[in-house]
Amino acid sequence: MVHAYKASFEYLEGTTVRSTEILYTADTIAEAINAPIRFWDNRNATMPEFFTEMLYIEINPYEIGPINEKGSIGSRMGFRLMEWSEDRAMGTALKEYAEYMVQKLSR
Repeated sequence: MVHAYKASFEYLEGTTVRSTEILYTADTIAEAINAPIRFWDNRNATMPEFFTEMLYIEINPYEIGPINEKGSIGSRMGFRLMEWSEDRAMGTALKEYAEYMVQKLSR
């Protein structure tokens, strides 16, 4: 089993809501939460015309298993580590909320 994380994003591209997901690894809870935010910041800086405003992010642990004899992959998503949107976070900025969650989950 490979232990990874899955981050799901919703963002505006012009006036259209789009979504994307990434799979990645992290050694700590802090890195699991901060890595997709860093990914978003870098992507936004590189292609600002496509990734203008993040609306939502969800981060979950994710396990990927080997392909079995029948050709199926055993994978599963764990309980959500963090979920953020401006309305759900009651106006709290993403990075501030991420730091709060890192502190909360690292106890």
